[in-house]
Amino acid sequence: MWFLIVFLLSISPRLIMFILFLATNYLGNAFQSVFWPIIGFIFMPWTTLWCAYVWNNGEFDLWRIIVLIICVLADTGGDSASVS
Repeated sequence: MWFLIVFLLSISPRLIMFILFLATNYLGNAFQSVFWPIIGFIFMPWTTLWCAYVWNNGEFDLWRIIVLIICVLADTGGDSASVS
């Protein structure tokens, strides 16, 4: 059961980005080129969605930067443990 939850959490930001791309111009308003949303779709979907939200609804301030850091940690795994 846990693998289904992990799978849904990993696919959901990409699904949201795909629906936003098809149905709205939300990502186009936030990014000037197609390059960054595509790279974000592949590597950092949570961060890309958050940046699109911020650029469509205001500017970066302290709490939005904190959430941005959380999104980056979620996208990169946020795990500092190393295997030796």
